[in-house]
Amino acid sequence: VELIEAFKNHGKEVILMEAMPRVMANYFDKEITEEAEKVIKEAGVEMHLGETVKKFEGDDRVKRVVTDKGSYEVDMVVMSVGFRPNDELYKDYLETLPNGAIVVDTTMKSSKDDDVYAIGDCATVYSRASEKQEYIALATNAVRMGIVAANNALGKHVEYCGTQGSNAICVFGYNMASTGWSEETAIKKGLKVKSNFFKDAERPEFMPSYEDVLVKIVYEEGTGRLLGAQIASKHNHAEAIHAFSLAIQRGMTVQEFALSDFFFLPHYNKPLSWMTMVAYTAK
Repeated sequence: VELIEAFKNHGKEVILMEAMPRVMANYFDKEITEEAEKVIKEAGVEMHLGETVKKFEGDDRVKRVVTDKGSYEVDMVVMSVGFRPNDELYKDYLETLPNGAIVVDTTMKSSKDDDVYAIGDCATVYSRASEKQEYIALATNAVRMGIVAANNALGKHVEYCGTQGSNAICVFGYNMASTGWSEETAIKKGLKVKSNFFKDAERPEFMPSYEDVLVKIVYEEGTGRLLGAQIASKHNHAEAIHAFSLAIQRGMTVQEFALSDFFFLPHYNKPLSWMTMVAYTAK
């Protein structure tokens, strides 16, 4: 999705093909991706969602993409297929997830060999949302894992505090951020969750200008423990996702987050901002 903007801004005709029915479906729920898709379409990108690439055709270079729904003339193809650990070095020796990621503890030591530390995209991380080891390949995780592993290898005990998988993206000027699990992902992982979606002006409507903000939270049924959050707006509010991330890390409930101490000033927000209102209105 970042690349389609880059190519479009360089004057190219761009087609986005996505096997899933929505863009960025692993990070955002439908309420958020619907708005992103409108922005992408308005920018002139041709979208084909729920369409699976079957093969490429051409001789010295690719000239055609064939999917399960059609055939498209192209000059260039960029594929995004995710990550998979290269496990040949430690296969059948270290404990791994089914995808080959090395299972580590909070000091980054392998669960099978105390002399092996693993970090980055070849290792698991502890998810504060699901409360178990997961595979979440992000640069932010890799950097923090490296700091923890280096300190422990040198004899200083440091523990990894876990991850929420926080991320953000700007698509043709539309700003989106998420942390923890989306509702769809949480359900796939077998978690019993509830959610709340809220749309509000970023600051009081009596101000000269303002934009709407979309925000959604996902929380554990029964306990109210926060498991995920998503934000989207034409204005940049991406850094607000850090507050939700910390709330998940500390095991805060929806009720606790709703009563958190956030400042008010009409230049920036409302007395009850969209951040707290999404928690206040959760049931």
